[in-house]
Amino acid sequence: MNQVLDVKIPTMLEPYSAQVVTDVKRKNPDHYKKLVDSYRAMMDSKELKQTAKKQKMTRFLKYMSPADCEKFIKDYLVLLKDFKPAMERDIKGM
Repeated sequence: MNQVLDVKIPTMLEPYSAQVVTDVKRKNPDHYKKLVDSYRAMMDSKELKQTAKKQKMTRFLKYMSPADCEKFIKDYLVLLKDFKPAMERDIKGM
């Protein structure tokens, strides 16, 4: 589409993640580590992958570290801000 329209349209993936209040990491680092490790184990589990495959959802299974996820969300919010006027115009036109 970028070549046809001669415009750069960003990929706008919808981020889904488990979110934890930042204080948990600061006040209870052991609990936070268990949460992160458990989430990673769940994302890597054979059972989840098999279930996702049956439901044709494997493309949504992408583990991101807490730091990567935070960066993704910040970048995503900037992207949404940049495209907010265009999205608002689309909504008004509906």
